[in-house]
Amino acid sequence: MLVLYSPHDACTLQLVEGDEVVVGRAAPADVRLPDRTLSRTHARFAFVGGRVIVTDLSSRNGLWQNKRRVETVVLSPDDSVRLGEYTAMMHGRSEDGSAHGLTGFSRLEVNLREELARSREFGRPAALVLLQPTGGTAANAFGGLYKGVLECLRPVDTAAIYGSQTLALLLPEMDSMRAADCTLALLSRLRVDPVTVRVGIASFPSSATNAEALLSVAREALDDSGPDQPIYVAPPLHERAQPTDAKGLVIRGRTTAPLFEKARRAARSTLSIVLLGETGTGKEVLAREIHDSSPRRDRPFCPINCAALPPSLMESLLFGHERGAFTGANQAAAGLFEQADGGTLFLDEVAELSPAAQAALLRVLETGSVRRLGATRDRKVDVRVISATHRDLQRMIEDGEFREDLFHRLHVVPLHVPPLRERREDIPPLAELFLRGPHLPADCPGAFEAEAMACLRAYEWPGNVRQLRNVVERAAVLARGESISVEDLPAALRPVAESAAHVDSLPAPAPSDGSDQPLKQRLQEYEANLIRDALEASGGHRANAAKALRMPLRTLMKRLDEYGIRDKKR
Repeated sequence: MLVLYSPHDACTLQLVEGDEVVVGRAAPADVRLPDRTLSRTHARFAFVGGRVIVTDLSSRNGLWQNKRRVETVVLSPDDSVRLGEYTAMMHGRSEDGSAHGLTGFSRLEVNLREELARSREFGRPAALVLLQPTGGTAANAFGGLYKGVLECLRPVDTAAIYGSQTLALLLPEMDSMRAADCTLALLSRLRVDPVTVRVGIASFPSSATNAEALLSVAREALDDSGPDQPIYVAPPLHERAQPTDAKGLVIRGRTTAPLFEKARRAARSTLSIVLLGETGTGKEVLAREIHDSSPRRDRPFCPINCAALPPSLMESLLFGHERGAFTGANQAAAGLFEQADGGTLFLDEVAELSPAAQAALLRVLETGSVRRLGATRDRKVDVRVISATHRDLQRMIEDGEFREDLFHRLHVVPLHVPPLRERREDIPPLAELFLRGPHLPADCPGAFEAEAMACLRAYEWPGNVRQLRNVVERAAVLARGESISVEDLPAALRPVAESAAHVDSLPAPAPSDGSDQPLKQRLQEYEANLIRDALEASGGHRANAAKALRMPLRTLMKRLDEYGIRDKKR
């Protein structure tokens, strides 16, 4: 059995003697993988004499084994080779020739949400276990562990390859302690020394109250495991120490530290909070931090993206419905307000709610009760609402697109999350955080070269933290060296580094009559003069001036406003 897996996907191929399979990105490849870094026909896998012979088909990015590019490699059981984002590993065939319970990580996330919904409905636990071999023989150990675990799974269990050399197990109807006992028994049955495997365990509802949080807590438990405690069970919510940093937001700089402190003070109350800021700045991360810092931390945190669902489904999801309320409503279902009772409901992109949903939401906020679709009576709920949007709600009120009375209900404590370009001191710790992501391959670089980090700091990041994460993860997967260099970054970021080098090569400005001015002010005056000269040389054409300065047009526009430069636009 040949297993191909990436951080987001996994598939298996059953091979018999004499089989030849071509793997690539598109036709005429026999197996097509959704990876842009692969060539159309990337490699051939031939099963001969009980071994798999892998041959590079003159692909652009090649085959890699032990950080070396290879033309041909022979895979014995539990050996692996890397092509693009995917790792190919050979295993022996199970008795029925199948990979029981195997799924890609994307499917695991879906299964996890579905299982937690059932667990919440029937009041039963569920456990998530992450297993990762350690030491220099981790790849071979992972092969044996992988095969043994799959043979021991129950029909209701799910296994996924979660990044490189990490196996994730979803175990329904198990709490943390039972999952730990079963994991220890499993390792003993497989004759695996527990010290050679790191295990992180989290459970619903003890460790977390939703799928995203459960994954996060399980990853933290895996990080906390070690030689002294190879099987680490995440403590219950009420025993967990309060976080000092927001994962994905990184509250460290002078710009964001006051925001985080204000958010923590607001968390002590039950007042509605609205998070304002551009897309990708980390508003949901901050909402989770507010919930985890509040007295409601032991109760559910229920997020919903109001822009991702059609208006016809929104009211049913928020308020629930009775059986027969509409076509397809075969049974009654509680809405998110009821599911979040005692906890927090996070309404992301709240500005996208339809007028009918806005009116229904206002009624819930005013009365503290919900009425399911098709019901005749109200149900009392105690829910703290945190909303978020990147749009200008005041402008929407003026345009008649958002209710003013609902605005005042939501806009009790407004918090503005600044874009990444206004908190550049957070870029290095964020980039390092994303580089340590557990779903990245183990052989990815662990650091940035100084020039690459300078490039990250200089970029404007229109997509904010979300874009930074994508860039870092892509660079980590595609990097060839021991550290990430400028060449590993997308081409759009490289001119920024060249611009920085160009500015550094310019002669220093001669001291003016105001030589006793602060250095920052003198540099600003020098930059303003450079911009004026470039605009004059380009005849007032801003795009050409930005190109001559090797400066992004967005940055030039910002500098024009800061320095009060008025140019004649063409």
